[in-house]
Amino acid sequence: MPLERLRTVKGFYNESLTTALRDELLPGKAAFIYVDCDLYASTVPVLEFVKDFLQVGTIIVFDDWNCYHADPCKGERLAWAEFRARNPHLIFEDFYVTNEAKAFVFVRDSLFPQAASAL
Repeated sequence: MPLERLRTVKGFYNESLTTALRDELLPGKAAFIYVDCDLYASTVPVLEFVKDFLQVGTIIVFDDWNCYHADPCKGERLAWAEFRARNPHLIFEDFYVTNEAKAFVFVRDSLFPQAASAL
């Protein structure tokens, strides 16, 4: 990645991932989102923030998917399940899995089916 395209934002996710930052970055879209949060409390604001940057084919990787002995009621797994429940119109498919990580690919937004065909 060219350094001029790299952007880092200092701070805790719940404080630094603001609507002002979102507005500044839009209408850009994400090809790849790497979620390195471990904790549920960190993952929730990240998922809410990246929602507007999804496009057909965006890959979301959770690097600590199997933390907490793969307990679905903790960490990234719980945050992802809740995010999916709050956003049932966002359609994802499994992409790959390792012993630690899991990835999903964004397939479409069922509220805007025409957007998928335009890409």
